[in-house]
Amino acid sequence: MVAITPLDSVWIDANFKETQLEKIRINQPVNIKADIYGSHFEYHGRVLGLTAGTGSSLAVLPSENATGNWIKIVQRLPVRIGLDPRELRDHPLFLGLSTKVNIDVHDLDGASLSNVPTWPAAMQTNVYAEQDAGASAEIDNIVRDNLRGYDEATAWTPAAATGAPGRGAAPPASGTESPLGRKPAAATGTPAGVADSPLGSKPTVASPIARTSP
Repeated sequence: MVAITPLDSVWIDANFKETQLEKIRINQPVNIKADIYGSHFEYHGRVLGLTAGTGSSLAVLPSENATGNWIKIVQRLPVRIGLDPRELRDHPLFLGLSTKVNIDVHDLDGASLSNVPTWPAAMQTNVYAEQDAGASAEIDNIVRDNLRGYDEATAWTPAAATGAPGRGAAPPASGTESPLGRKPAAATGTPAGVADSPLGSKPTVASPIARTSP
């Protein structure tokens, strides 16, 4: 497996604090300084959009704070910054470098979310087209077969075949009827004074717990 990275179309993911995101909008102008060039050169770009989640929530192994003590930590959300291709050509950037990003938030007319891609794909490949061909149809067939099997497993058997009421028929007064089968009252062997429940037979009168002592 290899990763192809076109350095002439890289972008910046600026990890702003969640308390700094209120006024950030798409297409706002951005000034960037990279540590690799120091203060001698300044990039100019624009906001392309905000990531759908924080780095901790989209991690391969996200942290689970539902147990034990929880300490509130200010989260950071990646904001994607597009750069001027001409400036990248003259001063190329590499993956993993540190930058200082300043966004001009005076113009609030833009949106925080976009319905269309704001950054076109630099490269495309069709090497997986043959493997993906027919995958959606096969998934639909598997789901359809599973649903059909579930319907057959939960369907009631016609009365002519088993003597039990068919679908939609009223259950007899001597037993109980459910999609899982018919259970006559006489076949349960429930003694007098004991009530039936979904969890099993339970005495109608509870008795105290007996404890033995030396």
